[in-house]
Formats: sequence, structure tokens, C-alpha cells
Amino acid sequence: MLRNTNEHQLVLHRLLERLNGMGVRNVSIFISDPINFSAAFRVRLGRVWHIADQLNLFSPSWINSTRFVLDTNRGKVRREHYSETNSETDLAIFVRDGNSIPFPDFPEHLDIPGELEVMLWKEYGRAKV
Repeated sequence: MLRNTNEHQLVLHRLLERLNGMGVRNVSIFISDPINFSAAFRVRLGRVWHIADQLNLFSPSWINSTRFVLDTNRGKVRREHYSETNSETDLAIFVRDGNSIPFPDFPEHLDIPGELEVMLWKEYGRAKV
């Protein structure tokens, strides 16, 4: 999931439908890693969970089976492993196999949602013609 690219349930739904139409069954949507120069693409975990919930409300079951996944220094973690986020440090904690896995969440004040019209510019452009 990339901010300003596909961080909206409608965009993800359409992308997953297109993949399915090409015979590709998507299994995971990866959340951007906290690496240098990635801020332009990162999305705060709370917003990721909200987008996932919205996607699941209006999608068929094969889309709902898509997992939102993060890579960590201890392997992949999913939403089911999420425990909490420390609001002072923006450090999210995941627990997998009894191990606590810290993950730097994206700061809330920097997480500005992208515009749907921009993400779906081809569709909006056609509608105006």
C-alpha cells in the first residue's frame, strides 16, 4: 500500500478485481517499510486497518482473504499480530509466537491521505469528457 497511489478501499478493490481478471489471485498487500526516504509513500497503521475494514465491508470473500502484511526484522507480521501503538513514540508492537516485535509507525501528523480523484485520474478524466 502506497500513500497517494492506492491507499483507498475503492482503488484497492479495483486493482484486486483487475488482477483477478488477469488470473492473478492476490494474497497479500504489503505496507511500506520504515526506510530512509519512504515518508512520501507510508500510511499510518490505524488508517491501514480502517481501509482494510472498509474494503472488507463491500468486497467479495476472495478479496477479503487478502492480508495486509508488514516486513519486520523478525519476519512478516499481520494485523492479527498487532497489539498496540505507543502514542508518544509512534512505535507499534506486534506479538508473534510469543515475541514482541516493534515497528515504527508513521507519524499521524504526516499521514495526509491522497486524493481519490488523483488516484483514479483516468476514470475521473473519462467521466468529464
